[in-house]
Amino acid sequence: ARNTESNNCTWALASLALNTEASVKHANQLIHDELTEILTANTKQTLDTTVEGDLVWRMRSWIRIYYLYGSKSKYPSAGRINVNVENMIKIVFYWFVYQRSL
Repeated sequence: ARNTESNNCTWALASLALNTEASVKHANQLIHDELTEILTANTKQTLDTTVEGDLVWRMRSWIRIYYLYGSKSKYPSAGRINVNVENMIKIVFYWFVYQRSL
């Protein structure tokens, strides 16, 4: 499963960089599906936050996606991810930080 999710992050990042209507739509769908799976499986906010955990590796791609393509990005590529996906990324990062701070 690790390669699949990591590849989805890579594909999403590449698709957003292409900036065609179809590629941006595809990227948003990949990210949405992946985050939906994580948020559904972790309803009690129990993410695997270990350094070895797969989630940590995927989060590195999401942070790039958020900062490069989010609505408040300072880069010309701002706004390529939709608001729903952007909010889902924020929730996962909040859960991650919250657990690490306990």
